[in-house]
Amino acid sequence: MANIVTSFCCVVLAAVVVVYAQRRSQQGARIQYERIGSDVTMQCGSLDNDASVTWKVNGSDMKARRREEGPRLILLNVEMSSNGVYSCFQKPDGQRRDQINLRVGRARIQYEKIGSDVTLQCGSLDNDASVTWKVNGTDVKARRQEEGPRLILMNVDMSSNGLYSCFQNPDGQRRDQINLRVGLPPKEPQVTCRSNTYPKGFYCTWDLQHPPNIPTDYEVDVQHNQKPLEVNRDEYHKNRCHVKFPEMFSSTPYRVNVTAVNALGRASTTVSFEESSIVKPDPPERVVAKPVANNARRLEVTWNSPSSWPDVESFPLKYFLRYRPLIRDQWQHVELSDSTSHTITDAYAGKEYIIQLAAKDMETGTWSDWSVAVHATPWMEEPKPITSTTESDIIPETTPGPPSAAPRAGEPIAACSTLLWSTHLLLACVLLSIM
Repeated sequence: MANIVTSFCCVVLAAVVVVYAQRRSQQGARIQYERIGSDVTMQCGSLDNDASVTWKVNGSDMKARRREEGPRLILLNVEMSSNGVYSCFQKPDGQRRDQINLRVGRARIQYEKIGSDVTLQCGSLDNDASVTWKVNGTDVKARRQEEGPRLILMNVDMSSNGLYSCFQNPDGQRRDQINLRVGLPPKEPQVTCRSNTYPKGFYCTWDLQHPPNIPTDYEVDVQHNQKPLEVNRDEYHKNRCHVKFPEMFSSTPYRVNVTAVNALGRASTTVSFEESSIVKPDPPERVVAKPVANNARRLEVTWNSPSSWPDVESFPLKYFLRYRPLIRDQWQHVELSDSTSHTITDAYAGKEYIIQLAAKDMETGTWSDWSVAVHATPWMEEPKPITSTTESDIIPETTPGPPSAAPRAGEPIAACSTLLWSTHLLLACVLLSIM
């Protein structure tokens, strides 16, 4: 029993010694503050760049993502688990040259309005404390005043954003970090509501004409008949919400209030509407246009009703078709009831056409936006092939022969020939008479 008690006491004593040693080690180490997510460089004392060192953290080998460049240790993307006492030992003798107590945390965020004068306070230091300020690791160059532990930036703008750090003189120990975010209070948001899933429900979207440049949240309140309705925020679009219709064919107006809120202010917009005024389907889908065989003036157009429309049987849609040849700017229109196909019969032969459709509930609401444009050209007869010429089809060249009949009188060449023939005949007669 005595041996067990003795062993237990030894274990406790060893643990106490280790904790004491760590605390002594931390007390002797210089403190380095860094921000979560940053890359951190630690310098091993004043060793030269070609010095070779070994680093340990809390007495153990390094396991974090890092780079080692001579006497410098660079930790990548530090987090809370990076906190600890880092010791460097020079090679080859293994002598410890430096200790750094790394403290990783989040800088506090301070939001300020564009154009204002901004005061940054270095922690809780007394008014007579002397500090040095840096922004993003470099000297502060903006217009400023320094009053003890306070830095006053004049007429701040977007370039004033950054991470401001203050270091107490003369030891240079960092005392505070402030992430300054400059922006604007929100203006009234623009709100629009629409039902593309009638009669299930509707959705509302909102936007700010002038971005505030700082994080802004939105509060949404929807009421019908003076009763609040459940609002479901869209998981993909942060500026959109969905609301179910509490009843069908209600003539009581809906009231939607959207409030934009950020660290510098808040602003609201309220819109009211009746159910029938916001019904607007999505455009028709899978629009296809094809030529009709053996008909040079026809195009066959087919489409599907929008997939977001929940019950096309109970709440049928009508469609509006428009088409034109590319060579003209004027559209031709056809309104169709409860049909998802149409044959264009007056197309120009051989001309490419552009075709679009819109949809609307039969009884209420407004027309959808136009569908994606499709292009088609009416059927054209294929040109007949041209037969090639062969040697047997070539007409041989011939030399002109003597005329088949005597030339007519009055033609110069024929007259000369007749005169020459008469002279020869007269000469022959004279020779015969002499003989």
